[in-house]
Amino acid sequence: MNRIKQEPLKFIKIFSILYIVFSLVTRIIYYATTSAVYKYPISFSTIFSFIISVVPISLFIIYIYKFFGTNKTQILLSLSYGVSILLSLIALVQNIRNVRYISYYSSAAQALRYGVIDSLINILFGIIGLAFAIFFLITSLSNFKQLKIAKKIVLINAAISIFSMLFGFILDLITGYSITIIYGLSFLISLSSLLSHMAYIVFWLYAVDMRNMPPLEYDLITLKKKFENGEITEADYNLAKERILNEL
Repeated sequence: MNRIKQEPLKFIKIFSILYIVFSLVTRIIYYATTSAVYKYPISFSTIFSFIISVVPISLFIIYIYKFFGTNKTQILLSLSYGVSILLSLIALVQNIRNVRYISYYSSAAQALRYGVIDSLINILFGIIGLAFAIFFLITSLSNFKQLKIAKKIVLINAAISIFSMLFGFILDLITGYSITIIYGLSFLISLSSLLSHMAYIVFWLYAVDMRNMPPLEYDLITLKKKFENGEITEADYNLAKERILNEL
C-alpha cells in the first residue's frame, strides 16, 4: 500500500493496462466460444460495442500518460467521464426496455428465471452508477473542489460494483441458471472491471493530490524514495537523477 501511495501514477497505469488486456483476452475467448457453440459469426456491432466500451478508460490512460500535471489536466478526464455517462445512459435505456417483457411471463418465478428481475436490478445500479459518473464529471470540471467527497464515492462505487456482480451470481444460482463455460467467461469479463475500479481508486485517493506537481518533479521525488527505500543503488540514483535534470 505504501508503494501505491508513493507511486500512484505507476499503479494507475498498471491497473488500467491490465484491465484492457484482461478484458480484451476474455472477450475474444468469449466471442470465439459463443460463435463455435451457437454457429454464428462474430458481428461488426459486437466488435464495435467492445471498442466503444473501452473508450473511457483509454481516454483516462492517455490523460495519465500525457496530460497529468499540466494545464490540460481536466480536459481528457472530463471527456472520459462524459463518454461514461453516455454509455451508462444507453445501457440504462436498454434495461428499461427489457422490463416491458415482464408482462409476457405467467409468474414472478418465470420472470426471475429469464432475467427480467436482473434488468430491474441493473436499472437500480445503473442509476446509481450514472449519478456517480455525473458527480465525477462535475468534480473534474470544478478543479476537484469536491475531492473529499469524491474519495469516498469512488470506494462506494467499487463496493456497489462488487456487490452487484456477487448478487447477480447468487441470483443465477438460486434460479437454477446453468453454469457453463460461456457463463464463466461472461463472469470473468464482468470481473475485469475491478481492475479499472482499482485504477480510479488510486487516482482519486492518491494521485489527484499531486496534480499540481510537474511531471519531472514527480519523477525526482519518486526516484529519491526508491533510493531511500533501498530499491536502487546510489549509482543508479545519480544516473537517473542526472537524466531527469537534463530534461528540465
